[in-house]
Amino acid sequence: MGPPSLMRVDSKTNTLPGSLGIATLSQYCWKIERDGQYILLQDKPFESPDAAILTAGFREAAYPHTSCTILGGEHSFILDWGSTDHILVREQTELGRQLLETYKPSPKTVVIDGVNRAGVEDIQYEIVLPEIQIGNVVLRNQPVVIRKNAPANLIGARILQQFNAIFNFRQGKLELILAPAQL
Repeated sequence: MGPPSLMRVDSKTNTLPGSLGIATLSQYCWKIERDGQYILLQDKPFESPDAAILTAGFREAAYPHTSCTILGGEHSFILDWGSTDHILVREQTELGRQLLETYKPSPKTVVIDGVNRAGVEDIQYEIVLPEIQIGNVVLRNQPVVIRKNAPANLIGARILQQFNAIFNFRQGKLELILAPAQL
């Protein structure tokens, strides 16, 4: 029997009740089981799964990063479970310029609403990326938003929800495991 579940997803609203900050939660190791819809917290690190498709190091108070292969090149991305985006690319990066040149999407003005940017206008381009490789998994036909004022290149919750995740804060290690429903 595994460790006790401290939080369970509300099946009607698909949300976790309440709010806890990273300073509190980083005292524990987390295991996000998307397929079982729960988060486990415990004091000691979880065992590493054999099926991890990606292992990334991170420091406390820093986002986990990983390299992804897009258009034949390696590019660094933040893994951000708090973002509602699929893939967000900053226009001023090498990848942003390459995607705009390759796909030539039309710009549109959008208003960004979120925790840190309520009501901010930005220029945005949208494309569908034929393929992105994260770890040893290739995802096809993924929506990508290229935004002039994006804070960084990031992979958001709409991609990350396809994976179970283990955050071992004590070891500074994140592991992604393809959720059984995605196999």
